Amino acid sequence: MRRAYWTLDWYDAHIVAQMLHHEGIDAWVFNDNIVRTDWMQAIAYGGYRVMIDDGELADAQKHIDDYLHGKRRLAAADDDLDLCPNCGGHAVRDNAVPRRLLFIWFFLSFLSVPVFVAIAVAHYASSLSHIDIVGTVALSTAVFFLLTAVLPPLYSAFRLKWQYRCDNCAHRWQSPPQERWSILRDRASGA
Repeated sequence: MRRAYWTLDWYDAHIVAQMLHHEGIDAWVFNDNIVRTDWMQAIAYGGYRVMIDDGELADAQKHIDDYLHGKRRLAAADDDLDLCPNCGGHAVRDNAVPRRLLFIWFFLSFLSVPVFVAIAVAHYASSLSHIDIVGTVALSTAVFFLLTAVLPPLYSAFRLKWQYRCDNCAHRWQSPPQERWSILRDRASGA
């Protein structure tokens, strides 16, 4: 018995073992249940080790190297891939900028609470009437409510969904899905 592959990821070890098994190499993950019982000591247990017979080591290493260098990807049809409308490239990923802006929005809106309290205290300290202080607090509450409860859901409804970015040309666009999830689910269950 020889160790062909070592990892700290349970899924990765089983993917490699099943890949080798599919190639006709008898492989299994050694002590995977013991390591999973106390996953915080996975390094002490030696991690997840994919074991094979001695004579199949060279062939297994070739398949593992192909897996590690990305040569064993599943072939996807061109229909399943998103294309950039600007350059036609396949390097499309989710655009995280709108989510970052929403996070900054929440941070600044909660940061505005001490500012409004300071304004109310300044009005109180300048010996204005009680009505001016109540008006300032009411205005600050209304602005805080607008910044945190009204505008972010509107922003998320129109700007957070289906935002894409092309890594090739840095083009950003918003594209709604072609079909709703329920339609795709029904089609998949009927197949």
